[in-house]
Amino acid sequence: MKKKMLALPAMAATALIVLSGCSVVIEDGPKNQEPTAQGTTAPVTTEPSDEPTEVEETAAPEASDGGDQETEPSDGGSDQETESKLPPLKLTPDEGTLYLRAVQAFSPRLESWVLNEAGDEVHFVEYNCTGQAQHDVYGTLTDYETNDEGEFYTVTWQGPNPQESSTSRTDALEITERIVVPKDAGSDEIASAGSEAVLNQYVGMCKGAGEMAVTFLL
Repeated sequence: MKKKMLALPAMAATALIVLSGCSVVIEDGPKNQEPTAQGTTAPVTTEPSDEPTEVEETAAPEASDGGDQETEPSDGGSDQETESKLPPLKLTPDEGTLYLRAVQAFSPRLESWVLNEAGDEVHFVEYNCTGQAQHDVYGTLTDYETNDEGEFYTVTWQGPNPQESSTSRTDALEITERIVVPKDAGSDEIASAGSEAVLNQYVGMCKGAGEMAVTFLL
């Protein structure tokens, strides 16, 4: 006995295919073309990696300091550097005898007396710590006399009197090989023949007053 093939309706065929786990794509085309069955493809899932992801670091550019060499801050200079900035001052005259006196004051002063070789003229200069002349005057010596108080010359100044307390143009000076001192002056007003001791004393006064001291040369 022969079995007969039954033609199933389209909806029944579709249900049968779904139950079997397969899908059928039916394309419009000639009726005599058989549908092609395609298997269902599962989506691909990418699992995260356990290894840490390395990030390439970019080195930051180095800041420029404006030059190849570093500039060290100045500390203001030492006493020797400060003195070296001022030109040295020569006190010893080309001729004659030099006498010096250091005067302690708010701004220390250095008195320079130079007696010429002829013994008839004296040159007085008063310097400040930086070597600037604050008072500069010549005097003519006349009328030498000797008495119980000493040996004195009468000096006639060609400008203002070096003694602040006097406005007279004439004075009496005691002058020897070792000292120059105005008559009736105290012992602290004696100018001694130029020596390193007087200069050292004066430089010490300047530094004590916080002022620059020029290098005085004898």
